[in-house]
Amino acid sequence: MPGLLVVDDTAIIRSTIAKIVTREHLNITPIIEADNGEEAVRLAQEHRPDIVFMDIKMPGMNGLQATSLIRQDNPAAKIVMLTAYDEFSYVQEALKLGAVDYLLKPVRPNKIVEVISQIQTLINEERTQQQIFHETRQQLKKALPIIEASLVDDLIFRQAPEPTLLKKNLRQLGKSIAA
Repeated sequence: MPGLLVVDDTAIIRSTIAKIVTREHLNITPIIEADNGEEAVRLAQEHRPDIVFMDIKMPGMNGLQATSLIRQDNPAAKIVMLTAYDEFSYVQEALKLGAVDYLLKPVRPNKIVEVISQIQTLINEERTQQQIFHETRQQLKKALPIIEASLVDDLIFRQAPEPTLLKKNLRQLGKSIAA
């Protein structure tokens, strides 16, 4: 189940988002709250949330700075910028930092639900792809000895493959023939 970190210096906004997520049964747990950028970075390192709702303007470390640090530590985190400032430079910087969305406050509850649902779909697709990659890699690891044995067998008992193909196959196996 994905976790959510809500970062805003206004307590009512943090608690409202948490209530919406809980009320709509979005299968998000835990829901963690931070009231500034420094706390957000610390909590993100500790809990590694999948989704982050990040305010831009906060005292101390702003949301863009916190987003940069969180993305360095957890590049898979899906960060949604949540702000009252409709300034192109903020949007541009947020996108450069890898934000997946940019919502202007006040945000309607149905928009929060929609964005989280879209992100959950994206996370599920990424996890499925990672699982397929992992399983394929494991199968290839099991097949590697068979492939190596077949290549050696071809070299010893049968006609050797063309030298360019042989070098390519050996490179793929991480092997070489000493002259």
